[in-house]
Amino acid sequence: MGSVGKKLIFKPRSQGFEIDVSDATWRDTILKISVLNHAGGLPTEFVGLASTGDYVIVKQPLAYPYENFLRDRQIAEDLMRGIKPVGGELRQHLFVTYSDDEFWLVGDLHERNIMRDPQGHPTIIDALIGRVTPLAQRELSWLRKACEDAKSFRETGTKPTNPFLDVEDDDL
Repeated sequence: MGSVGKKLIFKPRSQGFEIDVSDATWRDTILKISVLNHAGGLPTEFVGLASTGDYVIVKQPLAYPYENFLRDRQIAEDLMRGIKPVGGELRQHLFVTYSDDEFWLVGDLHERNIMRDPQGHPTIIDALIGRVTPLAQRELSWLRKACEDAKSFRETGTKPTNPFLDVEDDDL
């Protein structure tokens, strides 16, 4: 039996955690779409859900190609009040957002998931998400800081200042 998409998970390891991709259920996929919509991504239209729950059919008919990938990705992340964690030696581009009283890790931000909405604003579609667990927050200071900043960004609309916040790890 296959999955209905993928999700991000915190996977314990001998020291700390790693962020991994896991199979998603149809409930996980519906939650992902809901979180992305509430957090500021492109609204997604549900076309259908099989009565068995095996298939979720959605579409984003109002998504248009990005203009400048890196710039559009950064703008789209800011519109979702995303904070890129500093530290943790992450192997992929991820950010933390705060939505509906929960912290979420958002990833899979490749060129097909950065689009523009009908008004021409950069937006995110179909990214992967995962809950930031309380245990991971307690044990990972860099993640806890990103969560604090994401909550502040969501509540105030002002992005916390940090000279390393928007710098890619390879550029450091």
